[in-house]
Amino acid sequence: MQGNPTQLPSERCLERLPLAEDPIAAHVLSKPRPFVYADQLAVVRDPQYRGTGRLLAKRLVEDAAKGRVSQILCSISHYPIRNTPSLNLAFKLGFKHLEEIEFDSLTFGIYKKEL
Repeated sequence: MQGNPTQLPSERCLERLPLAEDPIAAHVLSKPRPFVYADQLAVVRDPQYRGTGRLLAKRLVEDAAKGRVSQILCSISHYPIRNTPSLNLAFKLGFKHLEEIEFDSLTFGIYKKEL
């Protein structure tokens, strides 16, 4: 990747990304901007439950608050598997449930944190 990693991409650049083919990302891209969209956060099995996910998520919130964005949006699985650890972390970090979206027999919650 070239360029300044803290520089936000242009609106046209965002629209050309394959995110528009993902139902969740396409839905989130319709929201008022500017925002940060946190798509997936996963920790491999060995260091689970040692605070790695919490540290990564806290760093995302801290870095976003320093930038030119007013909110962070993220999606968390609700069905068929409810991602309870991610839900608990999101609530601890101040995220609020915004809505649910369903597609292909899956349900995801969309969560929002105002900065």
